[in-house]
Amino acid sequence: MIHHFFVEQTLGNLVYSAPFLAPLAYVGVGLLLLLVRLEAPETPVFGWWVVLLALGGFVGNFGMTLLDHAQNGLFHWTEWIPVLSAAFGASFLLVVLFRPEVAFIRVTYGVLGMQAVVGVVGFVLHATADLGHRALPFGQRFVFGAPAFAPFLFTDLAVLAALGLWALSRTTPRPVLVTRT
Repeated sequence: MIHHFFVEQTLGNLVYSAPFLAPLAYVGVGLLLLLVRLEAPETPVFGWWVVLLALGGFVGNFGMTLLDHAQNGLFHWTEWIPVLSAAFGASFLLVVLFRPEVAFIRVTYGVLGMQAVVGVVGFVLHATADLGHRALPFGQRFVFGAPAFAPFLFTDLAVLAALGLWALSRTTPRPVLVTRT
């Protein structure tokens, strides 16, 4: 019985993340809907909560990309791009939550733009990999291959975070550069 367990378990079976992390994405969407219903967008806390939810999404995306690409043993160097990108995006959002300064928010917009590009490039890489599996019938390539639309989560989270930063920056006081007496 124990021998059967070790024979059947592979790296791919041990690190499959969808059953664990996918339901958390629905929790995030539910929390976002509650936020929109319970908090006025003009309040300072609204943008903070949207950025916090986007941060949670980036942390989850980090875990999901790390575990899912570990199924392949992180064999291709391109599999490290989303792992590092999600960690980078999460770290910027974490800092902006505690120091919502205008200059740092502007830099974070650039980081979010990079996240959106990672999502589009990931889609192209996944779709190309699926099209390259000639052994499978065309339809099954996308069912059993790399999830082509999964990388767009980077783009979706970048848009959500950018909306949160926009709401946060509307309530963040602007620095005074020159004062005249």
